[in-house]
Amino acid sequence: MALRAACLALALISLAPLVLYLLGQIRDPFHPMVLAGGIGFGIAGRKLLLDPAPALRCVAGTYLVEFELIAAASLLSLYAGWYRRGRRRGRGAAGGGVPPRAFDPGRLLKAGLLMALLALIGNIHFWPTGYIRDWGFMQLPAAVVLIQAYMLDRRLLWPAVAGVAAALYWCVHWFFVYGGRGVTGIMLALVAVPFLFRGTRPRKPWVLILGFAAAVVMMTLAETRSIVGSGRAPNRFAALAVAGGRFLRGGGHEYGPGREFVVGAYCIQTVQKLQNWDYGRVFSDAAVIFLPHQLFPYKYEWVSRWVAPHVVPMLRRALGVNKLPGGVAPTGFADAYVQFWWLFPVFWFLLGYFTHRLYAGAVYARRPDYQGYFVAWLVVLLYLITQGIEPAVFQSLFMFIPAWLAYRYARVRRVPVGGPNL
Repeated sequence: MALRAACLALALISLAPLVLYLLGQIRDPFHPMVLAGGIGFGIAGRKLLLDPAPALRCVAGTYLVEFELIAAASLLSLYAGWYRRGRRRGRGAAGGGVPPRAFDPGRLLKAGLLMALLALIGNIHFWPTGYIRDWGFMQLPAAVVLIQAYMLDRRLLWPAVAGVAAALYWCVHWFFVYGGRGVTGIMLALVAVPFLFRGTRPRKPWVLILGFAAAVVMMTLAETRSIVGSGRAPNRFAALAVAGGRFLRGGGHEYGPGREFVVGAYCIQTVQKLQNWDYGRVFSDAAVIFLPHQLFPYKYEWVSRWVAPHVVPMLRRALGVNKLPGGVAPTGFADAYVQFWWLFPVFWFLLGYFTHRLYAGAVYARRPDYQGYFVAWLVVLLYLITQGIEPAVFQSLFMFIPAWLAYRYARVRRVPVGGPNL
């Protein structure tokens, strides 16, 4: 009963922004709290609310209840940070208004094509060093900048199309080969770019229809991997039809200890048992991981036990869970609890505050640079909530820094009186 109550509490909190959008109190379909709440419910609450039995066979219900309550408190803190910054600044934008014509479309095109080329190189080859493989993270800022360049100057259509195709090659490829949710989220986030640039929004009926379809795809992509692998469907779209139909009928496959809310509960149980709180080391560990492996072959021995190579073995030893698969995700809810102990709400509050800052610059001031940052931040939130802090940190580094350099390069000193297609 306690678990069901905790799941219902998370459902009410996570879906509250969506309800406000349906009632017209929130008018922007790209509102980040609507998206964050929906992702949080989909990853942490929906399956556990509908079918808790497999999870209860894996982990004690007490820790599942704790996980649900921590997820609910995290989302409440995220909302509070958003609300606090909004109340303090109103509709004020970060850094003042910068019109689109303050950016040279030709330079945006050059920067976008360079990032698209680097992303393509990083993705299409198996490189022995992560310094090149991680260039692939630039696929989203490359596509955003190229779309903006075209919208500033329609004569740039074909080079922009070629650049976007190169940037998103791996997203499309990985969607069909593996059914990756991250790359699918990147392609979905790009839908917001032209609407943000024009200051318009799609109509609510289309938002609800296409948004529901996108939600079903994101929640069933992981299931399509086993469907394609077992030969029950010849390709990813056919597998989505099978998994989506099962989802709409209320059915689903039996899940195991690799499910995110189960792994999150394992992490909570382990950190309470071992008392090995990480105290924010994930950020310093990210710097250690950047060290060249050729010069520092034992660098992973210097990082926390809560970093990816060590987490699963630690959970297995601490809890005796032998069937826990490798590469599982604890979710950002459990990860923040491990990192910051009972101060985790502060972490989420600051994220909400920062999110509103980006949103104000992107929407209220309509700054193209902040629009790029905001779209990138939506993907960071996706990785943060569904996987954890470390993946979100690396996404941020390889998206925000190249995007900032691109906008700095394309910014013109004297803003022209007029411009093409404005």
